[in-house]
This record gives sequence, C-alpha cells and structure tokens, in this order.
Amino acid sequence: MSAEIGASSWSGAEQLEFEDLFDVAEIQQIQDAFAEATGVASIITRVDGSPITRPSRFCRLCLDIIRKTPEGLANCQRSDACLGRRNPEGPLVQPCLSGGLWDGGTSISVGDRHVANWLIGQVRDETQDEERIIEYVRTVGGDPDEAKRALGEVTRMSRAQFERVSSLLFLMAQQLSRLAIQNVRQAREIGARKRAEAEQERLLAQLLQSQKMEAIGRLAGGVAHDFNNILTGMSGYTDLALIAALPGDPVREELQEIRHGIDRAAELTRQLLAFSRRQTAQPAVLSLNDVVTRSHKLLARIIGEDVELRCVTSADLWPARVDPGQVEQVLINLAVNARDAMQGGGLLDISTRNVEIDDATALRRAEARPGKFVELAVSDTGHGMDEQTLSHLFEPFFTTKPVGQGTGLGLATAYGIAQQNGGFITVESVLGRGSTFRFHLPRVEGDAQPLARRSMAGVVAGSGERVLLVEDDAVVRRLCERALTQCGYRVLVASGPAEALELSDRHPEPIDLLLTDVVMPGMNGREVCIRVLARHPKAKVLFMSGYTENHIGQHGVLDPGVPFIEKPFTIEALAARTREALARTEPLPDFSCKS
Repeated sequence: MSAEIGASSWSGAEQLEFEDLFDVAEIQQIQDAFAEATGVASIITRVDGSPITRPSRFCRLCLDIIRKTPEGLANCQRSDACLGRRNPEGPLVQPCLSGGLWDGGTSISVGDRHVANWLIGQVRDETQDEERIIEYVRTVGGDPDEAKRALGEVTRMSRAQFERVSSLLFLMAQQLSRLAIQNVRQAREIGARKRAEAEQERLLAQLLQSQKMEAIGRLAGGVAHDFNNILTGMSGYTDLALIAALPGDPVREELQEIRHGIDRAAELTRQLLAFSRRQTAQPAVLSLNDVVTRSHKLLARIIGEDVELRCVTSADLWPARVDPGQVEQVLINLAVNARDAMQGGGLLDISTRNVEIDDATALRRAEARPGKFVELAVSDTGHGMDEQTLSHLFEPFFTTKPVGQGTGLGLATAYGIAQQNGGFITVESVLGRGSTFRFHLPRVEGDAQPLARRSMAGVVAGSGERVLLVEDDAVVRRLCERALTQCGYRVLVASGPAEALELSDRHPEPIDLLLTDVVMPGMNGREVCIRVLARHPKAKVLFMSGYTENHIGQHGVLDPGVPFIEKPFTIEALAARTREALARTEPLPDFSCKS
C-alpha cells in the first residue's frame, strides 16, 4: 500500500507540496543516512519524477553514464515516476526501466494528495544479464567500455534482502506521511489561533476607537452647549448695541466685527454638535442624486479650475432619509479636503450607488454595519494618507494642515452627520495615489421627494402679549428680557423652575407664552410646561436650549415638532420664533403622558 494517511480528513491539502510540509535539508540527512546504512542508492522525487533531494549513493553507472545521456535520463525519470505510484500492497520492487538494475519505491501522500516518491535501488543480483545492461548503455549513447567498468562497482544484494530494505523504506514513508498530517494540522491550528488573535485585536481596537469617539462626542457636545449659552448673550447684546448705535457711528463697524467673530464661533459649535450627533436637522426622504446635482456648481467653485470635477450618479438609487443641508455640508467638507490634497491639480470624483453590506464585510470595517445602504463616494487623486493619519482622521480638531488653514472639524462633522442619521463613513487611502471617502446612509422605503426651496419669513413685533421667561443663565436671561421688551412684549422673568411656578400661580392675568430653557437644575423645561399649562391652559410654548432639538428629543425631554429655538440665536431669530409660537394653532403634545 502507499504511505497515505487519513485521506477523507485532509482533502483540503490540494495546494500543498512536499517542500511546504518538510524541511528538505533535514529530509536530505535522513535519506543520506538511510542509504549509507542499507547500501542502496536513494532519492526523493516529485510525482513526475523530477528530483526534490540530491541523490544519495548513486552508482557511477547510473549517475555519470546513463543519466548523462538525454534518452537515458528520460527513461530513468519515467521509471522513477512509475516506482512511486500508489500501491495498496506495499512498496514496488522491479528492475529499472532504464538500466535494468533493481529499484524500489513508494509514495508519500497527505490525504488524497500524492506529494512525492521515495526511491531506492541501483543494486544487482546474480540473476541480472550483464551483457544486456552494457548493450542498453550503447543504445542510449553511452560508453560501453566505461559502463562495463562501472557495473563492477554496483552494490550486489540478494532480492530478498533488497525487498526487506524496501519494506523498511515503506515504513519510513508512512511515518513521513503521518508527520506531514501533523504538520498540516499544526499549521492550521497555528493559523487559526493567529487569525483568532488578530480578529480579537481588531475587534478590541474597534471597541476602543468607538469608545474614544463616543467620549470625545460627549465632551464636544457638552462644550458646545455651554459655549452656545455664552454666545447667545454675546450675540444678543451685540445686536442690541447695533440697534442703539446711530448710522455713521464708528462703533457700528467695531460691533460688526464682533458680530462676525460671534458667527464664526457659532459655526464651530455647530460643527461640534454635528460631530456629537446633536446637530439640528430637518430630515426628509430624498435622493442623494438630487443633492449632488444641486451642489455641482458650488463644488466646482470651491475646488477651482485646476481640479476636474466628475459626478456619476446611479439611475436606480434608493431613497434615504436625511437633511439635504447635512449632505451638502458633507460634500463641501470632503471637497475642501480633496482640493487641499491636490495642490497641483487632479480629479475629484463624486459618485452614488446602492450597496448591500454582509456580516463578514461589516466585521472588517470598524464603523460599518450590515444592511442596505445608499453610498456617496468622494475620491481624489491627491497625496493620500498614512496609517497614523487615518487612525485620528475623524477626531475633532485633528488636522495635518498648517496653522490657520483648517479647524480640524470638517471630517469630524461628516462622521457625526453619518452617525446621527444611522449611517457611517469609511475611508480608503494609498500614499501617492489618493483617498476615497464612502458616506453611507440606510435605505428607506417610500418615494424620494423633490428638494424644497427655503424662504425667510419676516419678523413681526409683539402686541403686548405676556411672556413668562424661564432661564437659569443670567446673561441669556437678561438678553431675552431686554430683546422681548424692545419687541413689544410684557415679560415676566424667572431665574429657575421654582420661581417660574410661583409667578405662574400668583399672576392674576393669563400668560400668553412660556419661553423656557429645557435643561435646568431641579426640573426640566417640559415639567415646567406641564405645571404652567395646568394654570394657564391657553398659553403657547417656546423651548430653547444649547443642545439641539434632536438631542433633547432623543433623551425623552421633548416630543418632535414642538416649538424650539437653538442657542445661540440672534434677536431677529428670537423675535421670529416668538411670533411663530404665538401664532401656532396646532395643539401641543400631551406632555403629562411622558415619563
């Protein structure tokens, strides 16, 4: 029988070769020792007869005379291949098909994979015809006189002894086959363990990255909330000063510069809120194709004439639910980054397509999740990014640009917008070749609606309506009181929930509007609203907060769609939202039903 073990269990070894399974140098030592101990020639060949090891104890007749001729070498290799074929009865023993000396051989297999032949021989016994061997040498083109002298050097051995040596060879080949299986099993176990360890490390890195981004997001959102309260006071008092300043007064120009600085600071807080998924949004079911088309001219102006802009949109794109303004923000941020990465010009490629992400793909990408998504891809031919840069890419304030040329919030904003809308963003980058950002949003059912045009409503002053103002921040409280008074409202001022309820209970006349902060010590704005409406059921309500409407809604403080104004706001915005709240005819949700 051939030396094969466990065929059914190791059918997966089709691609393995002898050299993959063994240290050939060690096998050579075993082969040399076997040949010296038994007095036979030995070699290990591939299945086709080509050698793997060096010949051991090859006689001069075979090595230097017969195998030196092309025909003799070909006949020897054909004989070697025949001797190594599988035989269920044991080793094959027969005269060489080339010179006629006695040879033996067996196969080495791993499962059903025949990987090598182990051959021995080049011995003669008393039965072999010396003249026939010399005539064969003459036939293949060798020197018969030299062959006769070399034949006298060939090892003599009885056939019975040679068969015993061949049986020993078979046992050794069996052991090699078992060893091969152990090597395969060990390699597989080591490979599986390494893959498991690598997967564990990758998942741990994903978890740590996710936790880090979540912690940064909470910090960014909290900072933005507090900063918005400060900006609201600065913005409002600047507006009041501008209103009071006479035309031509030099102070107006200085106040305008303050206003520009406040606007820039407010934009930074909006980007921080976007990263922390707390940005105010008005999502709608739409096609990303429409947003790309509408943004084309703007993007072309942003990237300049040196960069070619190419947009390819999918005709059958699925709809997504997102605020179109947020998608435009993502496009602009990615386009600006791409432009800065292509200082000498290049190609900015924007495309859309439908993608289905399976579990295996999602596991390989830190932010990805399985499902059906709409993909917006933005590719550039810039200088690309290294692994160190990629590991920090979406963190707020991380930038590789020179000081003064970037805030480090553009990609953080894109990351936050994707997360806020149930999607994710990934990046692929190769140094010297460019980068591709893939912005994914979940597929939604329904038909995409056309993008709406936004209009600004005019601001209407008040007519003496009574407003109960509840704000725990003193600067914002004084600003709102002064602004609403100048707009023609009568204002009752409370520094917190307890004072607001006291004013509500003892005030004899109806309250027309409750203007209250949402997050306050002791009692939130919703709870204040419930108590005030119990005393003044016809009052309208306007909530305000440094957090976004989405964030406080997700935390169970407010229902979607209630009148709300986000800090920081201008005097004009406060006046407009106050008038809208007073004019509202739709009933408020039943706040008392919320826990």
